[in-house]
Amino acid sequence: MIPRVLNRIRTCFNKLKHINLQDHTKLIEPSDFLLFCHDSNRGLSLNSQAYSPLLDSIKDQIEAKGFTCMTIAHPWSRLVGEKGYGNPIAINRSNLYAKVIEKLFGNLGLKPELRLYESIISLSKPKVMITIGCSDSICEAARNLSVFHAELLHGIGYTSMKWNWDKKAKEHLPQCIISLDPVSTRIFSELEKKGVVIKEIPHPFLRRFQDDCFDQIPSEWRAPKTKSSYNKEILISLQWGYASGIDELDQFKGVLDNGLFYKELEKVIEMTHNTIFWRFRLHPVQYRNPKKYNEILDFIEHFVNSHKNCDWKESTYIPLPSLLPQCSGHITMSSMCSYEAAYLGVTTLALAPSLREQESYKHMFNDLVSQGYLIKGAATVDYILEWVKTAEKKEPLLNNIIDKASMIDTIDWLLSQAEISEESLH
Repeated sequence: MIPRVLNRIRTCFNKLKHINLQDHTKLIEPSDFLLFCHDSNRGLSLNSQAYSPLLDSIKDQIEAKGFTCMTIAHPWSRLVGEKGYGNPIAINRSNLYAKVIEKLFGNLGLKPELRLYESIISLSKPKVMITIGCSDSICEAARNLSVFHAELLHGIGYTSMKWNWDKKAKEHLPQCIISLDPVSTRIFSELEKKGVVIKEIPHPFLRRFQDDCFDQIPSEWRAPKTKSSYNKEILISLQWGYASGIDELDQFKGVLDNGLFYKELEKVIEMTHNTIFWRFRLHPVQYRNPKKYNEILDFIEHFVNSHKNCDWKESTYIPLPSLLPQCSGHITMSSMCSYEAAYLGVTTLALAPSLREQESYKHMFNDLVSQGYLIKGAATVDYILEWVKTAEKKEPLLNNIIDKASMIDTIDWLLSQAEISEESLH
């Protein structure tokens, strides 16, 4: 009995060593908009600060209209304070206390996590709250304090309901979902019967790369130099969840020997060393956590150094809207970047076995398949090589990002919804 208890204590302490316990809750001030997201949503850097393409693009627009914003980093974020754009507030220690209290006294109905978010909202006094990745407690706290809460979908092309939201009680749902594309809008519209408002907007980050806005793009986000000595460039979007002993998910077990891509793809890269330049793009989860993914980072660094027709650093840190226009094709296991590629006219070869008929994710990307922007292919040398040779740019799939007034209208709409929500209480 005693050894078992000691092992549990030792395990707890080992976990605590890897948790960032920073906490800046005392710095929370009143603001018009309260924003939430996690490190994994901050996939870019701007002026050496981690930047969220979606949430921070909206934040920039809100502040350009003269409103104030306060950003909260979801637990257990590390990119807080000066490390993150907008100096995100860390709530890690407060969240840990809430978890401990819940574990010890959960049967008393204290709801410490809910109380934590209620205190954050009370200190901020926002008109509107926008989150990426809302929890039940965040949703319930916003409703309890009558703050209009919108969840910004952190991707595009959702073909099925995520996070079991169709099964959740109304109080554990946001009051609004901000969708970035018609496919996601259609799926999440099912929640309208629970009183959730669906608002579709043009992609706030892709919008910034349109001709009328392009002059405002920071120099560090500009497109890399085209590799003119090659016939074409191909982008490879890498994913987490395949690396044995690091992050391997049950459904991906044993699929990729190196945890990143097929050996067959490596063979094609070697066969095209004089004709095709290959751009590897790591997932933010992988490069934002170098301690956990040091083996992965070492592997891709060694691979690129051994193959002169490859790159990973430039291709990882440059925004997709800058990178994709010079690529003739896109290869992935099943990354949602396939939608951004299609929206910019780049077709995708998706190789994940889970996408095939009779498999768990067979319905993913079927809309892109039907429109000719994605092929679910076999991971064989001949198939990949033939696809790469014929891959060419197409007309961009998404046209609504040219809407100049879209984000301004959205901010006004959110504020109007907040007023309606407040008036309904009186």
